[in-house]
Parts: sequence; structure tokens; C-alpha cells
Amino acid sequence: NILGQIFNSFHTEIIPQFFSGYGFITALIVLAIFVHYLPESWRYKTQSWLSDVPLLGQALILAIVIWVVIQVKSADLQPYIYFKF
Repeated sequence: NILGQIFNSFHTEIIPQFFSGYGFITALIVLAIFVHYLPESWRYKTQSWLSDVPLLGQALILAIVIWVVIQVKSADLQPYIYFKF
């Protein structure tokens, strides 16, 4: 019954609400999928480019990555769905 409701009772009008509420997370997922399927030659070029960046630039990139991780980690947690029952 649950699977039938998931696959047969999908309401497309909630899609904009999903993207407005989880836009940043959705963008990160799409970016991760895109990066996963990049050719390996691009990965080696990126590694080479990052190793050629001056130390200050590497520190800035690391700070941005740490900031993004903190932002994702500190996002509001959704309460357990059956908590009110």
C-alpha cells in the first residue's frame, strides 16, 4: 500500500516546494553527480592545477571547503516524523 502511494500518488505540484526548501542540497547533489562522471583526465588536470596554486590560494580553497561543510552540518535537523504521535 505504501509503495503504491509512493509510485502512483505522486503530486507534481510539490516539486517547486521541494526545490525551494532544499535548493542548496539539491545543487550539491547535482554537482557531485556531475563531478563523478567527469573524465579522469580532468581530474588529473585539476590536481595539477591545485598543486600549482600558491599556498595562500590553497588556504583560501580549504577555508571555503570547511565553510561549506559547516553550513551543511549546521542545517536545521528535521524532527522525527512520528515524534508528535
